[in-house]
Amino acid sequence: MRLRVPVAIVVLGIMGALGATAPAQAVNAPLQLSGASWLGGSGVGVCGSSTITACENMGHVGGMSSNWWQCVELAQRLYDTMGWHAGIFSSVGVAADIYTNASASGFTRQADGAVTSVIPGDMLVFSGGGGPGHVGIVSMITTNGNGTKTLSVVNQNAYEVISTVTWDTVAKTVSKYGYMDGHSTDTTFTVMGIVHTPGNTNTSGTPQTGSSIMFTNGGGETWANANPTANAWTKLSNSTNTISASGSYIAWIDGCGAAWATSNFATIAATQITDCSGATMIAIGSKGNLVFVDGCGSAHATNTYTVPLSWVILTGCGGTQAIAAGGGGTGEVALINSCGALSVTVNYQNWTPLTGCGTAQKVVIGPTGTLAFMHTCGATLATDNYTSAAAWVQINACGGTTMLAVGANKSLVFADGCGSVHGTMTYDVASSWVILTGCSGAQDIAMGTGGETGVINGCGALNVTANFQSWTQITPCSGALRVDVS
Repeated sequence: MRLRVPVAIVVLGIMGALGATAPAQAVNAPLQLSGASWLGGSGVGVCGSSTITACENMGHVGGMSSNWWQCVELAQRLYDTMGWHAGIFSSVGVAADIYTNASASGFTRQADGAVTSVIPGDMLVFSGGGGPGHVGIVSMITTNGNGTKTLSVVNQNAYEVISTVTWDTVAKTVSKYGYMDGHSTDTTFTVMGIVHTPGNTNTSGTPQTGSSIMFTNGGGETWANANPTANAWTKLSNSTNTISASGSYIAWIDGCGAAWATSNFATIAATQITDCSGATMIAIGSKGNLVFVDGCGSAHATNTYTVPLSWVILTGCGGTQAIAAGGGGTGEVALINSCGALSVTVNYQNWTPLTGCGTAQKVVIGPTGTLAFMHTCGATLATDNYTSAAAWVQINACGGTTMLAVGANKSLVFADGCGSVHGTMTYDVASSWVILTGCSGAQDIAMGTGGETGVINGCGALNVTANFQSWTQITPCSGALRVDVS
């Protein structure tokens, strides 16, 4: 059911005209992950291959002119920003040198097989890959039920922007990524070890993705928390109809039909978007791009929701069936119009049509731009490059989906026809799928930037996992109606 489908089989009316006018040249390299979305909101932007010299309005620290945004550059820019090391690392020509010459920059190191301590912000260094190796940054640490720990690792210039590895605290080893640079790391890369800077004083094991979870309980109250394992919940609304979260941004429609948005829910610093009865649907992306549908069915969008005059009207009354907002590039907005056709825009002027009429009933976009939609027949299709016909993957057959959510990169969860939830970090790898619940096991699902997945199960209890293995129960039965994870 979950096999990659050859392009010729993807015939569900997906590929419309893919030749929409491209936006003007950006002043920033293509953003793959916002700095606000990892390391507790203290990360730096992760950018794709580019000769543009800025990433999320920050200049490169090292790198090469043919592509400034290398894996070593990410580590150097983060450490420079955090004040852990100034500028380019000493005696480092390639990623593997970070481990080999750790002491030259004042760092300490632990060899694979002798790893006794890891904290968010540490570097995981590989050798191999044709010589240069690779370095990633530990963003989050989760303790598993069997005593091992899962490390969420952020990468630049790699196959995955966010990867998960297992730290065996008994064997003191760290596993390899499943994939990197388009091929299995089992044959091309070797874990050298963990590199630490004394300036990094993060607490070991503290979640550091910047992801937040929000849920609406049976009484209509909506609560949010940046660390669901801690008792630090903030009430956003006493009465809520709809919630949406991505990266550091959260939006909701309250009980009177007014729309709200915030990037700092802990201080209740929310912006009211509409008056009562002003919104029926809302979606927010990880760039702060927001779209809502008003009472007459007209869609409105902006990249700066705090500026009243920045709004653009996308459709007339009755023109919208579903909406979504993402975080790839400058922030996408997807819209299923009144006839059931799906289109995407990044500038609210030029649209890329993806399907014809009568083909789409739900659409979601992740924080790094992955787009998935549910066909009217109940099949799910996904892509990380909606302008390329070859990039589309059909996840399941007709009747295979009732609910759908996407996270960063190729992470995706869906509920099938019987209500069983399936999840993966790489939706185009058939063997990567994990069954999370049995039939009738879900009332709502959501997925966050770091791969965190929230499931409201059959009895109405909200549970959260970061690795599809160990779960944290947030509410008792009948305690949650809706969930979103940013």
